[in-house]
Amino acid sequence: MRCAFIRLRIALIGIFVGTLLLYGCASKNTKIVESETRSEDGQTVHLSKGENAKVKKSKEDFIIGFNPFKDDPDNPSPHNPLIKKFGDIPQVRTFIRLQRKYLSGTPLTIDEAIALFTADLYLYSHKSTEGLLKYLKKRKKELEASGREDEFEWKYTGTTSYRSDGRKTTIHPDGSKTVYDSRVEGGVIEVPAQAESPYTDDTGDDEKP
Repeated sequence: MRCAFIRLRIALIGIFVGTLLLYGCASKNTKIVESETRSEDGQTVHLSKGENAKVKKSKEDFIIGFNPFKDDPDNPSPHNPLIKKFGDIPQVRTFIRLQRKYLSGTPLTIDEAIALFTADLYLYSHKSTEGLLKYLKKRKKELEASGREDEFEWKYTGTTSYRSDGRKTTIHPDGSKTVYDSRVEGGVIEVPAQAESPYTDDTGDDEKP
């Protein structure tokens, strides 16, 4: 009889503990589901109490393919990647304005080149930029001493890509291309801007120009 009573007490205690555990889980789930709404920066934000009501500011819209150097340097867009990364600061505006001019193929003066790479160094802190900036400042002193500052030009001539077989393509600032290919007569093809290229990059040996 006494053993039966002990077993009954153990069973009742087990039921009581199980009930408490189930109630705790239910309460926890209820807290996660419960939410409140409030406005932040003009947007509706749902806060989960289970996450301690942490506010996560919604990200600004991201525009794919936004070219930072086609932006207006005097009134840059908030979508400009440089503005997003560094903020609307004088160095960013200087970098946009002069890099835009440089990439267009318009030569920079010695002062403009120094201003461009000073802004570049402030933003990115590359050692190579630091060395280039030292060279430009030294070059400026030499030009000033000889009175030949007007002779200086810092000009972008395009980008060149190379293939493993020795062929290369240079894209000029105006969009035209120069293709160097030993497979064609003369070895050089000049492609006007926004024109269909007669050049083929086919690596097969069946058809050659």
